[in-house]
Amino acid sequence: MDKRNQITIDRDKCRYSLYDPLGCKLCIQNCPQGIFCTLPVEKTRKTKPETGKWEEPTVWQLLVAWEDNCNLCGYCVNICPYKAIKVEVV
Repeated sequence: MDKRNQITIDRDKCRYSLYDPLGCKLCIQNCPQGIFCTLPVEKTRKTKPETGKWEEPTVWQLLVAWEDNCNLCGYCVNICPYKAIKVEVV
């Protein structure tokens, strides 16, 4: 049986946020192989009552889209301040 890479993201620890300036984006910005992507998991549009402007309260989730491209460098594991990423060969 062929071995393959398995990258796991602990959703309870991960603090990825596309729109929150304080949200973490380190893995997606720094992965040398570019294996991470995002996916909207909840999307609604509404108008803020106080300003009348549209807001986009989309909730995004970090995903591992190109697991086969992972070269097991461990950079994402080391750069994650929340210890939310685990990389192993299975």
